[in-house]
Amino acid sequence: MANLQLGTIDANSSFSEVALKSYMASYGFSNYGPKALINSRLLADDRNSNNRWIKTLTKNKNNEVVKLTQFLKKAGFMPNASHDGFFGYVTQAAVRLFQEYVRTRDPDYDPGKGISYPDGIVGPTTWKNIARWEKLWEEETKDKKTHKAKQADWANLPKEKEEAVLAKTWRDRFKKTVKHLKKNPGALEAANRRFKGKTDSLLPEDWKFPKDQPLLFGIRRFANEDNHEIVEVKKNNKIKKEKRRPVDDLFVLLVNGHSFIFYGSTDSSVHMAKKEQEAYLINGQHLYQFSWHMLSSSSKTYRAFRPAEHGVMIIRDTSGADALTEENIKAGPDQSANTTINIHWSGLGLSNWSAGCQVIAGSSYLDSSESLQKCNSFAAKKTSLLGTSTKPKGGLRTKGAYNMLMDLILVYGRNSRWSPCLPLRYTLFSADDMVAAEAISYQKIAGLRKKLK
Repeated sequence: MANLQLGTIDANSSFSEVALKSYMASYGFSNYGPKALINSRLLADDRNSNNRWIKTLTKNKNNEVVKLTQFLKKAGFMPNASHDGFFGYVTQAAVRLFQEYVRTRDPDYDPGKGISYPDGIVGPTTWKNIARWEKLWEEETKDKKTHKAKQADWANLPKEKEEAVLAKTWRDRFKKTVKHLKKNPGALEAANRRFKGKTDSLLPEDWKFPKDQPLLFGIRRFANEDNHEIVEVKKNNKIKKEKRRPVDDLFVLLVNGHSFIFYGSTDSSVHMAKKEQEAYLINGQHLYQFSWHMLSSSSKTYRAFRPAEHGVMIIRDTSGADALTEENIKAGPDQSANTTINIHWSGLGLSNWSAGCQVIAGSSYLDSSESLQKCNSFAAKKTSLLGTSTKPKGGLRTKGAYNMLMDLILVYGRNSRWSPCLPLRYTLFSADDMVAAEAISYQKIAGLRKKLK
């Protein structure tokens, strides 16, 4: 079997270079970015700058892409497969989810026969795991049994009671927080209502939480405190001391009745801010769309979420407190919506890469049973290491847990009512408001953050 990856097309595929331009436009490439993006090239964003732009589609001698997508759909990793013989972004995401599922949830997986790296490349090990699942299906068919033993739990409502309860618990926590905020509007909501321009930041009466769409939540901690740490960093062969805000916040993704927990930061770090007045995304619900981060540099661009249309509302640290204080909130939001506050990757999570964006670490996540899944063995520490070989060799370094979040949204959030360019509802709550609503305790939030490595 041939190696398959992003940009591969089958021998009999009708997909063409002309079709590629239209395809790329649907992923937001026609609206933003440098010339390389506008020229409609596929971006393998887990590679380094030398080979990340796919200039021509690779013709496969056989029709193995269709074979692959048929398997992925049957196994529950690609519910909306089109089987057009083109290995695009959704296929890549589905492959990575399969590889991650095998690595973390498949009881028959034997890493001694090949490590399942979630790098989106279908090589010998991935083909062997596909064949292993298909063999089980054949055996079940002979015994006239169903094909449920080897299908992704993530594709359907949770089969295990524990996972269903966990997801419902998180939804109830957020609903209680919303109810509390509507009864007790504070200074942040007052600041929000003072803004009269067009914005992707919604007022509480416009917040929605549809069960048939992925929902992303941020849990903000200590934003009102200057809890920066003093660290020593080497620059130009000199050791300097800098203030760094900790990566201490949580992100919860609800999708298909499952919950997944990630960590990162919702707050600006002084060392990342280009100006003294750091930006803080206002609490509440915001509309985002699938797009690309670092559009100013084609050598660093990667998948992310950008404000959907108008930009989001931010409050700046005008008082020099290096925190989202009451004084800063009373000063009110910027007078124009901000289009640059993205949801993006933050390396392994060793340092805060945020100048106001919502940043998510790649080193680990808690799966739908809240079990810790470490990604350090294949997650890159920084952009320059993306696409380099892991040790032992066999996979390529990726953005780790961050890819897991993005792939879950892209695969299971893409149906007739949701596509990559339609809004994702991202809701940011403070831990203080969640505790005041009696939705969760400080100890529980701190325990979840501590559990993540």
